[in-house]
Amino acid sequence: MTRKHLADLLTVILAVAAVASALVTVRRELTKAPERRSRVSWEPSWKSFATHGHILGNPAADVTIVEFADYQCPFCQRFTKYVDSLRILGRDVRVIYRHMPGQGHQHAVAAVRASECAAAQIRFVEMHSVLNSYPDSIGVTEWEWFGSAAGVQ
Repeated sequence: MTRKHLADLLTVILAVAAVASALVTVRRELTKAPERRSRVSWEPSWKSFATHGHILGNPAADVTIVEFADYQCPFCQRFTKYVDSLRILGRDVRVIYRHMPGQGHQHAVAAVRASECAAAQIRFVEMHSVLNSYPDSIGVTEWEWFGSAAGVQ
């Protein structure tokens, strides 16, 4: 079995596990007494999510993707590569990047702070690219190196 086949198999297994977990959670919520159910607020318009965040790509693109991501999340890394490949293929796509650091990722909040510091110098896109290019270095390499690589003063 090749490495690609193994990666594809692992992706399928993780997707099935995610769906199973979601089904268990929904079932648990539906079988609770009404007074113990979680209160879920529904966002009537997804367009409101695209009003805040950092724009990656053409601001006037016909297709907008709102991404809630974490710089240490391997699945977010895969998504970023997928969106980048769309741009390489000539698709006009913009991404509204929203921070959502995961609890299990020890240095995710620090990466958010670094990207926001870069944003203050109009270098968010560059820092975003550097953080996504070197995710295994987050928390290991000095933040000054990331800043230097992104052109932050």
